[in-house]
Amino acid sequence: MRATPESVPDERLFGKDEMNLAEFPITLLADRKDVNLIIREVPVRDESTGLMILRKVTVTGSDLYGLPSSQDNLILLGLIYLTKRANNFRERRVGFSRSEVIKVLGWADSGQSYARIELSLKRWANVFVLYENAWWDKPRQTYSSKGFGIIDDFEINDGSASRQATLLRSNIAWNEIFFQSLEAGFVRTIDLKLLLRLRHPSSQQMYRFLGKHFYHSPSLTLDLRTFACEHVGLDRGYKDNGKLKEKLQPAIDELEQIGFLEPMEKERRYAKVGPKQWTITLRRRADLELVEETLDAGSPLAGPEPTEQEKGLVARGVTATVAAELALNHPADSIQGKIEVFDWLVERRDKRVSKNPAGYLAESIRKDYTAPRGFESEAQRRERLAALDEQRRKVEDARRRVAEEQRAKEQADQARIQGHWAKLSEAERTRLQDDALASPGLAFLVKRYRAQADPELAARTLKMILDGHILGLLDDRPRR
Repeated sequence: MRATPESVPDERLFGKDEMNLAEFPITLLADRKDVNLIIREVPVRDESTGLMILRKVTVTGSDLYGLPSSQDNLILLGLIYLTKRANNFRERRVGFSRSEVIKVLGWADSGQSYARIELSLKRWANVFVLYENAWWDKPRQTYSSKGFGIIDDFEINDGSASRQATLLRSNIAWNEIFFQSLEAGFVRTIDLKLLLRLRHPSSQQMYRFLGKHFYHSPSLTLDLRTFACEHVGLDRGYKDNGKLKEKLQPAIDELEQIGFLEPMEKERRYAKVGPKQWTITLRRRADLELVEETLDAGSPLAGPEPTEQEKGLVARGVTATVAAELALNHPADSIQGKIEVFDWLVERRDKRVSKNPAGYLAESIRKDYTAPRGFESEAQRRERLAALDEQRRKVEDARRRVAEEQRAKEQADQARIQGHWAKLSEAERTRLQDDALASPGLAFLVKRYRAQADPELAARTLKMILDGHILGLLDDRPRR
Protein backbone atom coordinates (compact mmCIF):
# COMPACT_ATOMS: atom_id res chain seq x y z
CA MET A 1 0.00 0.00 0.00
CA ARG A 2 1.25 3.45 -0.85
CA ALA A 3 2.45 5.51 2.09
CA THR A 4 0.02 8.16 3.27
CA PRO A 5 1.13 11.70 4.17
CA GLU A 6 0.61 10.96 7.87
CA SER A 7 2.56 7.70 8.02
CA VAL A 8 6.15 8.46 6.98
CA PRO A 9 8.40 11.09 8.56
CA ASP A 10 10.23 13.30 6.10
CA GLU A 11 13.80 13.99 7.18
CA ARG A 12 15.20 14.38 3.71
CA LEU A 13 13.15 14.82 0.57
CA PHE A 14 14.52 12.71 -2.26
CA GLY A 15 12.97 13.58 -5.61
CA LYS A 16 13.79 12.87 -9.23
CA ASP A 17 15.23 15.31 -11.74
CA GLU A 18 14.70 14.62 -15.46
CA MET A 19 18.17 14.99 -16.97
CA ASN A 20 17.18 16.74 -20.21
CA LEU A 21 15.65 19.52 -18.10
CA ALA A 22 18.78 19.66 -15.96
CA GLU A 23 20.93 20.10 -19.08
CA PHE A 24 18.97 22.93 -20.73
CA PRO A 25 16.63 24.98 -18.51
CA ILE A 26 13.25 25.44 -20.18
CA THR A 27 12.15 28.19 -17.77
CA LEU A 28 13.12 31.78 -17.15
CA LEU A 29 14.97 32.61 -13.94
CA ALA A 30 12.19 35.07 -13.05
CA ASP A 31 8.75 36.08 -14.32
CA ARG A 32 9.13 38.42 -17.29
CA LYS A 33 6.31 39.85 -19.39
CA ASP A 34 8.66 41.17 -22.08
CA VAL A 35 9.98 37.74 -23.10
CA ASN A 36 7.90 35.22 -25.08
CA LEU A 37 10.58 32.84 -26.31
CA ILE A 38 13.44 30.88 -24.74
CA ILE A 39 16.28 29.55 -26.89
CA ARG A 40 19.18 27.44 -25.64
CA GLU A 41 21.78 26.26 -28.13
CA VAL A 42 25.24 24.72 -27.91
CA PRO A 43 27.50 23.66 -30.81
CA VAL A 44 29.07 20.24 -30.15
CA ARG A 45 31.01 17.63 -32.06
CA ASP A 46 28.91 14.60 -32.90
CA GLU A 47 30.64 11.50 -31.52
CA SER A 48 29.46 9.24 -34.35
CA THR A 49 30.31 11.48 -37.34
CA GLY A 50 32.94 13.84 -35.92
CA LEU A 51 31.03 16.77 -37.43
CA MET A 52 29.97 19.91 -35.56
CA ILE A 53 26.23 20.02 -34.91
CA LEU A 54 23.97 22.40 -33.02
CA ARG A 55 21.97 21.17 -30.05
CA LYS A 56 19.07 23.60 -29.75
CA VAL A 57 16.06 23.92 -27.46
CA THR A 58 13.24 26.38 -28.18
CA VAL A 59 10.48 27.05 -25.64
CA THR A 60 7.26 28.93 -26.42
CA GLY A 61 4.37 29.69 -24.11
CA SER A 62 0.95 31.23 -24.52
CA ASP A 63 0.37 34.98 -24.73
CA LEU A 64 -2.19 34.66 -21.94
CA TYR A 65 -0.15 32.77 -19.34
CA GLY A 66 3.42 33.51 -20.43
CA LEU A 67 6.57 31.46 -20.13
CA PRO A 68 7.31 29.34 -17.05
CA SER A 69 9.75 30.74 -14.50
CA SER A 70 11.84 29.33 -11.66
CA GLN A 71 8.78 28.89 -9.43
CA ASP A 72 7.16 26.78 -12.15
CA ASN A 73 10.36 24.73 -12.23
CA LEU A 74 9.94 23.95 -8.54
CA ILE A 75 6.28 23.07 -9.00
CA LEU A 76 7.26 20.74 -11.86
CA LEU A 77 9.81 19.00 -9.64
CA GLY A 78 7.15 18.72 -6.94
CA LEU A 79 4.76 17.05 -9.39
CA ILE A 80 7.49 14.66 -10.56
CA TYR A 81 8.12 13.81 -6.89
CA LEU A 82 4.42 13.10 -6.30
CA THR A 83 4.24 10.95 -9.44
CA LYS A 84 7.25 8.89 -8.34
CA ARG A 85 5.73 8.46 -4.90
CA ALA A 86 2.27 7.61 -6.23
CA ASN A 87 3.04 5.05 -8.94
CA ASN A 88 6.83 4.87 -9.45
CA PHE A 89 6.47 6.31 -12.98
CA ARG A 90 4.14 3.55 -14.16
CA GLU A 91 1.15 5.76 -15.05
CA ARG A 92 1.11 9.05 -16.92
CA ARG A 93 -1.92 10.35 -15.08
CA VAL A 94 -1.39 11.08 -11.43
CA GLY A 95 -3.76 12.40 -8.78
CA PHE A 96 -2.70 14.97 -6.20
CA SER A 97 -3.91 17.89 -4.14
CA ARG A 98 -2.39 21.32 -4.28
CA SER A 99 -1.84 21.13 -0.53
CA GLU A 100 0.51 18.19 -1.19
CA VAL A 101 2.51 20.28 -3.66
CA ILE A 102 2.61 23.11 -1.14
CA LYS A 103 3.99 20.78 1.55
CA VAL A 104 6.64 19.43 -0.80
CA LEU A 105 7.77 22.95 -1.65
CA GLY A 106 7.53 24.23 1.93
CA TRP A 107 5.32 27.11 0.83
CA ALA A 108 2.77 28.93 2.95
CA ASP A 109 -0.61 27.16 3.01
CA SER A 110 -2.46 30.16 1.61
CA GLY A 111 -4.70 31.18 -1.23
CA GLN A 112 -1.75 32.82 -2.90
CA SER A 113 0.11 29.50 -3.08
CA TYR A 114 -2.95 27.65 -4.40
CA ALA A 115 -3.41 30.30 -7.10
CA ARG A 116 0.29 30.12 -8.03
CA ILE A 117 0.08 26.36 -8.57
CA GLU A 118 -3.00 26.80 -10.75
CA LEU A 119 -1.16 29.39 -12.86
CA SER A 120 1.77 27.00 -13.17
CA LEU A 121 -0.47 24.18 -14.43
CA LYS A 122 -1.92 26.54 -17.03
CA ARG A 123 1.57 27.52 -18.13
CA TRP A 124 2.86 23.96 -18.39
CA ALA A 125 -0.25 22.86 -20.28
CA ASN A 126 0.38 25.61 -22.84
CA VAL A 127 4.15 25.27 -23.20
CA PHE A 128 5.66 23.74 -26.33
CA VAL A 129 9.29 22.64 -26.27
CA LEU A 130 11.20 21.90 -29.47
CA TYR A 131 14.40 19.88 -29.05
CA GLU A 132 16.64 19.83 -32.15
CA ASN A 133 19.41 17.24 -31.85
CA ALA A 134 19.09 17.85 -28.11
CA TRP A 135 16.63 15.36 -26.57
CA TRP A 136 18.44 12.33 -25.17
CA ASP A 137 16.31 9.30 -25.91
CA LYS A 138 17.50 6.79 -23.32
CA PRO A 139 15.89 3.63 -24.78
CA ARG A 140 17.53 4.33 -28.16
CA GLN A 141 20.71 5.75 -26.58
CA THR A 142 20.86 8.69 -28.99
CA TYR A 143 20.01 12.35 -29.33
CA SER A 144 16.88 13.08 -31.33
CA SER A 145 14.73 15.99 -32.47
CA LYS A 146 11.33 16.11 -30.81
CA GLY A 147 8.65 18.65 -30.07
CA PHE A 148 6.07 18.27 -27.31
CA GLY A 149 4.43 19.83 -24.28
CA ILE A 150 5.16 18.92 -20.69
CA ILE A 151 1.65 18.03 -19.51
CA ASP A 152 -1.24 17.17 -21.83
CA ASP A 153 -4.08 18.18 -19.53
CA PHE A 154 -4.94 18.86 -15.92
CA GLU A 155 -7.95 19.00 -13.66
CA ILE A 156 -8.24 20.93 -10.40
CA ASN A 157 -10.81 19.78 -7.87
CA ASP A 158 -9.38 20.74 -4.48
CA GLY A 159 -10.75 24.03 -3.22
CA SER A 160 -14.13 23.63 -4.96
CA ALA A 161 -17.29 24.24 -2.96
CA SER A 162 -18.95 21.24 -4.60
CA ARG A 163 -19.15 18.15 -2.37
CA GLN A 164 -18.68 15.89 -5.36
CA ALA A 165 -15.55 17.84 -6.38
CA THR A 166 -14.05 17.58 -2.90
CA LEU A 167 -14.25 13.79 -3.16
CA LEU A 168 -12.17 13.89 -6.34
CA ARG A 169 -8.47 14.57 -6.53
CA SER A 170 -6.84 17.03 -8.84
CA ASN A 171 -4.78 15.34 -11.54
CA ILE A 172 -2.47 15.84 -14.48
CA ALA A 173 -1.53 13.74 -17.48
CA TRP A 174 2.14 13.97 -18.40
CA ASN A 175 3.00 14.30 -22.06
CA GLU A 176 3.85 10.85 -23.42
CA ILE A 177 7.33 11.75 -24.72
CA PHE A 178 8.30 13.46 -21.48
CA PHE A 179 6.84 10.64 -19.37
CA GLN A 180 8.75 8.02 -21.40
CA SER A 181 11.98 9.65 -20.24
CA LEU A 182 10.83 9.45 -16.61
CA GLU A 183 9.69 5.85 -17.10
CA ALA A 184 12.96 4.88 -18.80
CA GLY A 185 14.91 6.18 -15.82
CA PHE A 186 16.68 9.12 -17.43
CA VAL A 187 16.50 10.79 -14.05
CA ARG A 188 18.79 11.33 -11.11
CA THR A 189 17.96 11.41 -7.43
CA ILE A 190 17.98 14.93 -6.07
CA ASP A 191 17.64 16.29 -2.55
CA LEU A 192 14.63 18.55 -3.00
CA LYS A 193 14.87 20.00 0.49
CA LEU A 194 18.43 21.14 -0.20
CA LEU A 195 17.39 22.53 -3.60
CA LEU A 196 14.52 24.44 -2.03
CA ARG A 197 16.88 26.02 0.51
CA LEU A 198 18.80 27.66 -2.32
CA ARG A 199 17.65 31.26 -2.55
CA HIS A 200 18.72 32.05 -6.08
CA PRO A 201 17.05 30.43 -9.11
CA SER A 202 20.50 30.45 -10.76
CA SER A 203 21.81 28.41 -7.79
CA GLN A 204 19.02 25.87 -8.25
CA GLN A 205 19.67 25.40 -11.96
CA MET A 206 23.46 25.33 -11.46
CA TYR A 207 23.03 22.67 -8.76
CA ARG A 208 20.92 20.54 -11.13
CA PHE A 209 23.28 20.88 -14.11
CA LEU A 210 26.46 20.29 -12.11
CA GLY A 211 24.91 17.41 -10.18
CA LYS A 212 24.32 15.67 -13.49
CA HIS A 213 27.84 16.26 -14.83
CA PHE A 214 29.79 15.75 -11.59
CA TYR A 215 28.64 12.13 -11.79
CA HIS A 216 31.25 11.63 -14.54
CA SER A 217 33.98 13.97 -13.29
CA PRO A 218 34.61 15.87 -10.05
CA SER A 219 36.01 18.82 -12.00
CA LEU A 220 34.54 20.65 -15.00
CA THR A 221 36.05 23.37 -17.20
CA LEU A 222 33.43 24.94 -19.45
CA ASP A 223 33.06 27.87 -21.78
CA LEU A 224 31.88 30.71 -19.54
CA ARG A 225 29.21 32.13 -21.84
CA THR A 226 27.82 28.73 -22.78
CA PHE A 227 27.62 27.64 -19.15
CA ALA A 228 26.08 30.89 -17.92
CA CYS A 229 23.52 31.48 -20.69
CA GLU A 230 22.68 28.05 -22.10
CA HIS A 231 22.93 25.82 -19.00
CA VAL A 232 22.20 28.20 -16.08
CA GLY A 233 19.80 30.46 -17.96
CA LEU A 234 21.31 33.93 -17.67
CA ASP A 235 20.21 36.51 -20.23
CA ARG A 236 22.18 36.41 -23.46
CA GLY A 237 22.02 40.21 -23.47
CA TYR A 238 25.00 40.33 -21.11
CA LYS A 239 27.74 40.92 -23.67
CA ASP A 240 30.48 41.58 -21.13
CA ASN A 241 32.14 38.52 -19.60
CA GLY A 242 32.71 40.46 -16.40
CA LYS A 243 28.95 40.92 -16.07
CA LEU A 244 28.40 37.19 -16.51
CA LYS A 245 30.90 36.50 -13.71
CA GLU A 246 29.11 39.02 -11.51
CA LYS A 247 25.72 37.42 -12.15
CA LEU A 248 27.03 33.90 -11.50
CA GLN A 249 28.79 34.81 -8.25
CA PRO A 250 25.76 34.69 -5.89
CA ALA A 251 24.98 31.16 -7.09
CA ILE A 252 28.60 30.06 -6.76
CA ASP A 253 28.79 31.56 -3.26
CA GLU A 254 25.62 29.74 -2.23
CA LEU A 255 26.81 26.38 -3.56
CA GLU A 256 30.15 26.87 -1.80
CA GLN A 257 28.35 27.63 1.47
CA ILE A 258 26.39 24.37 1.39
CA GLY A 259 29.60 22.43 0.73
CA PHE A 260 28.74 21.43 -2.82
CA LEU A 261 31.42 23.43 -4.67
CA GLU A 262 35.07 23.79 -3.76
CA PRO A 263 35.89 27.45 -3.01
CA MET A 264 38.34 28.92 -5.52
CA GLU A 265 39.97 32.29 -6.07
CA LYS A 266 38.73 34.10 -9.16
CA GLU A 267 42.16 33.79 -10.78
CA ARG A 268 41.76 30.00 -10.64
CA ARG A 269 38.03 29.97 -11.31
CA TYR A 270 38.25 31.89 -14.60
CA ALA A 271 40.78 31.75 -17.44
CA LYS A 272 40.97 33.81 -20.62
CA VAL A 273 41.49 31.51 -23.62
CA GLY A 274 40.93 33.91 -26.50
CA PRO A 275 39.58 37.33 -27.49
CA LYS A 276 36.46 37.86 -25.36
CA GLN A 277 36.49 34.14 -24.55
CA TRP A 278 36.77 32.79 -21.01
CA THR A 279 36.37 29.46 -19.30
CA ILE A 280 35.02 28.67 -15.84
CA THR A 281 36.26 25.82 -13.67
CA LEU A 282 34.00 24.20 -11.06
CA ARG A 283 35.07 21.44 -8.71
CA ARG A 284 32.89 19.23 -6.59
CA ARG A 285 33.72 19.52 -2.93
CA ALA A 286 31.35 16.87 -1.63
CA ASP A 287 29.38 14.14 -3.31
CA LEU A 288 26.29 14.91 -1.23
CA GLU A 289 25.53 11.27 -1.84
CA LEU A 290 21.84 10.45 -2.05
CA VAL A 291 20.35 7.11 -1.01
CA GLU A 292 17.10 6.06 -2.67
CA GLU A 293 14.39 5.47 -0.11
CA THR A 294 10.65 5.88 0.28
CA LEU A 295 9.84 9.28 1.67
CA ASP A 296 6.69 11.27 1.95
CA ALA A 297 5.74 14.93 1.76
CA GLY A 298 3.31 14.82 4.65
CA SER A 299 5.46 16.43 7.32
CA PRO A 300 6.16 20.16 7.15
CA LEU A 301 9.48 21.04 5.63
CA ALA A 302 12.03 23.12 7.48
CA GLY A 303 12.29 26.03 5.11
CA PRO A 304 15.33 28.19 4.47
CA GLU A 305 16.39 30.92 6.83
CA PRO A 306 14.01 33.89 6.53
CA THR A 307 15.22 36.80 4.46
CA GLU A 308 15.77 40.27 5.88
CA GLN A 309 12.47 41.28 4.28
CA GLU A 310 10.63 38.40 6.00
CA LYS A 311 12.16 39.38 9.33
CA GLY A 312 11.12 42.99 8.72
CA LEU A 313 7.53 41.95 8.01
CA VAL A 314 7.30 39.71 11.07
CA ALA A 315 8.71 42.51 13.24
CA ARG A 316 5.78 44.67 12.06
CA GLY A 317 3.11 42.14 12.97
CA VAL A 318 2.82 40.05 9.80
CA THR A 319 2.67 36.33 10.54
CA ALA A 320 5.66 34.22 9.54
CA THR A 321 3.52 32.25 7.07
CA VAL A 322 2.26 35.36 5.30
CA ALA A 323 5.75 36.86 5.35
CA ALA A 324 7.12 33.75 3.65
CA GLU A 325 4.38 33.93 1.03
CA LEU A 326 5.09 37.59 0.31
CA ALA A 327 8.84 37.02 0.09
CA LEU A 328 8.24 34.14 -2.29
CA ASN A 329 6.08 36.09 -4.71
CA HIS A 330 7.44 39.65 -4.63
CA PRO A 331 10.88 41.19 -5.27
CA ALA A 332 12.90 42.03 -2.18
CA ASP A 333 13.31 45.71 -3.13
CA SER A 334 9.54 46.06 -3.61
CA ILE A 335 8.88 44.61 -0.14
CA GLN A 336 11.52 46.86 1.41
CA GLY A 337 9.94 49.89 -0.25
CA LYS A 338 6.50 49.04 1.14
CA ILE A 339 7.98 48.56 4.62
CA GLU A 340 9.46 52.07 4.42
CA VAL A 341 6.06 53.51 3.43
CA PHE A 342 4.41 51.58 6.28
CA ASP A 343 6.88 52.92 8.86
CA TRP A 344 6.32 56.44 7.51
CA LEU A 345 2.53 56.09 7.90
CA VAL A 346 2.85 54.62 11.41
CA GLU A 347 5.10 57.47 12.50
CA ARG A 348 2.43 59.95 11.36
CA ARG A 349 -0.40 57.91 12.94
CA ASP A 350 -2.12 57.72 9.58
CA LYS A 351 -5.65 56.31 9.71
CA ARG A 352 -4.80 53.79 6.98
CA VAL A 353 -2.70 51.82 9.45
CA SER A 354 -4.78 52.43 12.57
CA LYS A 355 -7.13 49.40 12.49
CA ASN A 356 -5.06 46.55 11.05
CA PRO A 357 -1.47 47.68 10.48
CA ALA A 358 -0.07 44.25 9.52
CA GLY A 359 -2.99 43.58 7.18
CA TYR A 360 -2.47 46.91 5.45
CA LEU A 361 1.24 46.19 5.02
CA ALA A 362 0.58 42.77 3.48
CA GLU A 363 -2.07 44.14 1.10
CA SER A 364 0.17 47.05 0.10
CA ILE A 365 2.73 44.50 -1.10
CA ARG A 366 0.23 42.21 -2.84
CA LYS A 367 -1.57 45.05 -4.63
CA ASP A 368 1.47 47.30 -5.06
CA TYR A 369 -0.05 50.40 -3.46
CA THR A 370 1.22 53.74 -4.76
CA ALA A 371 3.34 55.66 -2.26
CA PRO A 372 1.37 58.45 -0.51
CA ARG A 373 1.99 62.10 -1.29
CA GLY A 374 4.86 63.52 0.69
CA PHE A 375 6.57 60.19 1.24
CA GLU A 376 10.28 60.03 0.60
CA SER A 377 11.92 56.63 0.40
CA GLU A 378 15.34 55.94 1.88
CA ALA A 379 16.77 55.72 -1.63
CA GLN A 380 15.15 59.05 -2.60
CA ARG A 381 16.41 60.66 0.62
CA ARG A 382 19.94 59.42 -0.08
CA GLU A 383 19.65 60.70 -3.64
CA ARG A 384 18.38 64.11 -2.46
CA LEU A 385 21.11 64.44 0.17
CA ALA A 386 23.70 63.34 -2.35
CA ALA A 387 22.44 66.01 -4.75
CA LEU A 388 22.65 68.65 -1.99
CA ASP A 389 26.15 67.51 -1.11
CA GLU A 390 27.11 67.70 -4.76
CA GLN A 391 25.65 71.23 -5.02
CA ARG A 392 27.52 72.36 -1.89
CA ARG A 393 30.68 70.81 -3.25
CA LYS A 394 30.30 72.71 -6.52
CA VAL A 395 29.72 76.00 -4.65
CA GLU A 396 32.76 75.40 -2.45
CA ASP A 397 34.85 74.48 -5.48
CA ALA A 398 33.76 77.67 -7.22
CA ARG A 399 34.61 79.79 -4.18
CA ARG A 400 37.97 78.08 -3.88
CA ARG A 401 38.74 78.68 -7.55
CA VAL A 402 37.81 82.39 -7.27
CA ALA A 403 39.98 82.76 -4.16
CA GLU A 404 42.90 80.99 -5.81
CA GLU A 405 42.56 83.10 -8.95
CA GLN A 406 42.42 86.28 -6.85
CA ARG A 407 45.47 85.20 -4.85
CA ALA A 408 47.36 84.42 -8.04
CA LYS A 409 46.42 87.80 -9.52
CA GLU A 410 47.54 89.63 -6.39
CA GLN A 411 50.87 87.79 -6.42
CA ALA A 412 51.34 88.62 -10.10
CA ASP A 413 50.47 92.30 -9.48
CA GLN A 414 52.94 92.48 -6.60
CA ALA A 415 55.64 91.03 -8.80
CA ARG A 416 54.94 93.66 -11.45
CA ILE A 417 54.85 96.49 -8.86
CA GLN A 418 58.11 95.41 -7.26
CA GLY A 419 59.75 95.00 -10.63
CA HIS A 420 58.77 98.53 -11.67
CA TRP A 421 59.76 100.09 -8.30
CA ALA A 422 63.16 98.43 -8.39
CA LYS A 423 63.99 100.14 -11.68
CA LEU A 424 63.32 103.70 -10.36
CA SER A 425 65.92 106.09 -8.95
CA GLU A 426 65.30 107.85 -5.64
CA ALA A 427 64.25 111.03 -7.47
CA GLU A 428 61.84 109.04 -9.67
CA ARG A 429 60.41 107.29 -6.62
CA THR A 430 59.83 110.68 -4.90
CA ARG A 431 58.17 112.07 -8.02
CA LEU A 432 55.99 108.92 -8.37
CA GLN A 433 54.87 109.21 -4.74
CA ASP A 434 53.95 112.90 -5.24
CA ASP A 435 51.97 112.01 -8.37
CA ALA A 436 50.18 109.17 -6.51
CA LEU A 437 49.16 111.45 -3.63
CA ALA A 438 47.79 113.93 -6.15
CA SER A 439 45.84 111.32 -8.13
CA PRO A 440 42.07 112.03 -8.14
CA GLY A 441 41.29 108.30 -8.41
CA LEU A 442 43.03 107.59 -5.11
CA ALA A 443 41.64 110.60 -3.23
CA PHE A 444 39.76 108.48 -0.66
CA LEU A 445 42.91 106.54 0.33
CA VAL A 446 44.98 109.74 0.32
CA LYS A 447 42.56 111.41 2.71
CA ARG A 448 42.72 108.40 5.04
CA TYR A 449 46.55 108.37 4.78
CA ARG A 450 46.88 112.05 5.78
CA ALA A 451 44.54 111.52 8.76
CA GLN A 452 46.47 108.48 10.10
CA ALA A 453 48.16 109.04 13.44
CA ASP A 454 49.62 105.54 13.65
CA PRO A 455 52.88 105.43 11.63
CA GLU A 456 52.47 101.68 10.86
CA LEU A 457 48.93 102.07 9.53
CA ALA A 458 49.99 105.17 7.60
CA ALA A 459 52.79 103.16 5.95
CA ARG A 460 50.34 100.42 4.90
CA THR A 461 47.92 102.94 3.46
CA LEU A 462 50.73 104.67 1.54
CA LYS A 463 51.78 101.32 0.06
CA MET A 464 48.20 100.75 -1.12
CA ILE A 465 48.24 104.18 -2.76
CA LEU A 466 51.60 103.58 -4.46
CA ASP A 467 50.55 100.06 -5.58
CA GLY A 468 47.34 101.35 -7.10
CA HIS A 469 49.12 104.19 -8.87
CA ILE A 470 51.87 101.93 -10.28
CA LEU A 471 49.32 99.37 -11.53
CA GLY A 472 47.44 102.17 -13.23
CA LEU A 473 50.64 103.29 -14.96
CA LEU A 474 51.55 99.75 -16.01
CA ASP A 475 48.04 98.90 -17.27
CA ASP A 476 47.85 102.12 -19.30
CA ARG A 477 51.28 101.60 -20.86
CA PRO A 478 51.10 100.25 -24.40
CA ARG A 479 52.44 96.68 -24.70
CA ARG A 480 55.31 95.95 -27.06
